[in-house]
Amino acid sequence: MEIWLDSVNLEFIQKVNKLGIMTGVTTNPTLLSKTKDPLKIIERILQIQPGPVTVQVTASHAEEMSLQGTRLQEISPNIIVKIPCTEEGLKAIKDLSENKVNTMGTAIFNTRQALLCALAGAKYVAPYLSHMQQEEPNVWSVLETMFHMTRDYKLNTKILVAAVQNLEQFDQCSAIGLPAITLKERLFSELIQDHERTLERIDVFLTDWQGANFSKTLFSELNFS
Repeated sequence: MEIWLDSVNLEFIQKVNKLGIMTGVTTNPTLLSKTKDPLKIIERILQIQPGPVTVQVTASHAEEMSLQGTRLQEISPNIIVKIPCTEEGLKAIKDLSENKVNTMGTAIFNTRQALLCALAGAKYVAPYLSHMQQEEPNVWSVLETMFHMTRDYKLNTKILVAAVQNLEQFDQCSAIGLPAITLKERLFSELIQDHERTLERIDVFLTDWQGANFSKTLFSELNFS
C-alpha cells in the first residue's frame, strides 16, 4: 500500500521522509494558496524527498489545463498533474497522457468518474472518502468496486484515497486492499506515533538488561574491527 503525505509543510515532509514509508506528497490549490510562493514550495518539496509530487491545475478549460500540465512536467518528471474529473478535465487527461505526462483524476465521487479518468489515461484517481460518505452510505462498497474495476479491466490506474478523517478509515482502506492513500499531517502524526504498549515492553526489556549488570546499550562494548 502506498502511503502519501498531504502537506506543504517542508519541515514535516523532511521528518516523514527519514522514516522510509512515504511514497510521495500530494498538494492542492488550497494548501498552496496559504504559502507565499507556491512554485518555490513545489520545487523545495521535490528537492527534499525523492518521490512524486501531485500538483493540481488551476484552469477550467482543457487547453489551459494541458498547457499548465505540460509546464509542470517541465519542472520535474516527478510531478503528477492533478486534474478534476470534468468533461474538460477528461480532455486534458487524454491529451497529457498521450504526451507522456502523468496525471491524477481528482475530486472523484463515484465509480463512473473513476472509470472515465482511467480510460482517459490517468495514472491515479483520487476519490474523496469523507465527502463521499455524506452522500453514499455504502462508501466502502463503492471504493471496493473501484478497486476491482481497475483490476478486472486491467487498467493501468491506481486508486489513491483522499480526504481521510481518521485511522479507522486508514485501516479499512488497507483491509480492502486499496493500493494508495494520502493522509493529512495530523493523521500522519497519529499513524507514526509510538504505541504505548510498545514503549512499555521496551522499558521491561531495558530493566531486565540492566538488572543483569550489563551495559545499558546493547553491544556497546563489542569491538567489530
